[in-house]
Amino acid sequence: MEPSVFLDTETRSHFPLDFSIVQILSKKWEVTLFGSFDKIKEMKKEIQKKGMEPRNVFFLEKKERIPAWTVSQRLKNLQIARQDVRNLREAMEKKENPFLLITSFSNNLYALCLSSLLRDIPSACFLHNIRDWVNIPGIPNPSSKKRVFSNRRVLKNLGGVFFIEEYLRKNAQRWIRKPGYVFPFRLSRMAELKLREQTIQGNPVPSFVVPGIVSSKSRDYDSVFAVFSDIRENFRLIFLGAVKEPQIVEEGKKLLGERLVTFENYLEEEEFQKHLLSSHFLIGSVKEGLYGEYQGSGVEFDGPTIGIPTIIRASLFPQNENGFFLRYNSIEEEKEIVRKGIKSIQNKTYMEIYQNPAFEKAADFLEEKWEKQLEVDIRNVIEERRAKRGAL
Repeated sequence: MEPSVFLDTETRSHFPLDFSIVQILSKKWEVTLFGSFDKIKEMKKEIQKKGMEPRNVFFLEKKERIPAWTVSQRLKNLQIARQDVRNLREAMEKKENPFLLITSFSNNLYALCLSSLLRDIPSACFLHNIRDWVNIPGIPNPSSKKRVFSNRRVLKNLGGVFFIEEYLRKNAQRWIRKPGYVFPFRLSRMAELKLREQTIQGNPVPSFVVPGIVSSKSRDYDSVFAVFSDIRENFRLIFLGAVKEPQIVEEGKKLLGERLVTFENYLEEEEFQKHLLSSHFLIGSVKEGLYGEYQGSGVEFDGPTIGIPTIIRASLFPQNENGFFLRYNSIEEEKEIVRKGIKSIQNKTYMEIYQNPAFEKAADFLEEKWEKQLEVDIRNVIEERRAKRGAL
């Protein structure tokens, strides 16, 4: 009997992961997206744009949480979480072979309410940040103790866990005794790689993109400005994400003028992808200590999946070899990488030096490579759950 998959998602920036899963699984199985109104709206739009057959895709709306500063507001969010889980349970109980796959959630109250459902239904969850799930000795935990507490209750009842990178799966094995699987945050198709090749050859202006919300919490914009304020050649620097701290953009405009391109609000996948396809390089300006070893980042996929050479600090993601990474140890080294990149575009050697090697790496993220594996992994989680129940 084929599984009926319920995809439980919350974080809007995780849309590439959600869409890849829906796109793959809906070819054979029923898939129900359990998410916010905005996530459902964006998914429907992308399905239509891709020309997918939507007969196997269904939608169940999750209620939005309210800002919780008072006890009454927290109680309201608890009520919302309980109702969401009740709605999810009712929908899943109507299916003969339900399976719950959680790609993201960030609400502690929802996690606590969800843990009871997981005892009754086969399930798996993506672990993007291992430190959100276990207390690792000697490693600072940026999340609160409450988050780890609630997540561990969820973890206890999961049938399996997914990671977006193999190095995360390996690093988690010491603390997490669950069957572990790997599925990339973002996938690509050969048609997208061909479109990128055509698009990039038609863009004569050296273009550098910095993906992610414009916030100093996770990005180091000072180093970006230090590099590009020294470049005299023409270029375009694109901050590809909603602006949360306008002062960062104001500072950038003072230094770079119209060469800096920004967006006020969240970019849906179609717009986001359009700018990625036309960019020559991706700048992974994530702050030191936040990502790598125990936490994955979209930067590891935004560029590599469609063949964009990615400029990152040498200490970032040292275990990741799945992209064409241009690593640097200092701002001076980063400046040199940028200058050489601009020169290659000017003298028309970019394709040979940068693009072709990046395309070779992108082949690891082609959808057809991962399609069968995801089905096999989900079936393994379900069968292991049945085996354990039969042993009781």
